[in-house]
Order: sequence, then C-alpha cells, then structure tokens
Amino acid sequence: MTEFTNPTRFRASLTAVTSADYRARAATLESSVVHVRVSPVVTLRASNARTDARVVRLYGSASPAQAGKPIMLQVSSRERFAWFPFAHGRFDARSRARFTLRSRGTLHLRLALLRASDGLVGGFSNVVLVPPRERQKARRSGPS
Repeated sequence: MTEFTNPTRFRASLTAVTSADYRARAATLESSVVHVRVSPVVTLRASNARTDARVVRLYGSASPAQAGKPIMLQVSSRERFAWFPFAHGRFDARSRARFTLRSRGTLHLRLALLRASDGLVGGFSNVVLVPPRERQKARRSGPS
C-alpha cells in the first residue's frame, strides 16, 4: 500500500520476510537505507496426552521456516535468575521439533533458536510451565 500525502512525502507498507536493507525510490529521489531485521516466531507447547504420568512431550516450531537450524531447550533457574541449557536439537525439514522428558518437579521451559554461525540466540519461544506429575495410585482389587 502506498499513500501520497503531498508531492515530497509518501508512505509504503510492506511485509518483510527476511532481514534486509531497504531504500525508497521515486523518480530521481531516494531515501537513506533502513535495515529491517526479521526474527522468526518460535513457539513451544506441551502435550496433554501422556502414557506415563511423569512423561511430558514438548513440541516446538518456527515461522517462517527454519529447517535444520539448531535449537536449545532452556530451563529457568529462579534461584539464579537465569536460563540454562536443558537439551539441544535441530528443527526438522518442516521446522518442527519434539522433546520428551520426565517431569519430577515444576519446570519453566522455553525454546531458543540458535544462529548456526555464532551460536547466539536468534529468537525465543513463549515460556511453558511443566507442573510436577503425581504418581498414579495403585489400584486395589477386591473389597476395600
């Protein structure tokens, strides 16, 4: 969408899908270069279906696609006010990842997308709370 408010000003709206340098041109005039950084949206969710009460499955994804990119599942340490590595992996061809873990206590987890070139973080997911799971009570047969 382009709007002309007067002969010396205009505004254009566009959706950037990759980080790039942009410049507006009109006839012989051009703007200064503007760098637009695009970060992928990284999501993390925990499954509700459990075969074992203590097993939790986590599913991560990224948009736009980040196939093959390295990722790190991080756990929050409330005592140290920091995030620490919990597990590493890579997005598959569909930019999805799956982690399976046993939960003994409450965990605050997030998924970090790593840049392959320097290992720095290129984006974070939402924080997922994994509550502690109670052991299932043994069933007793016969009269109680």
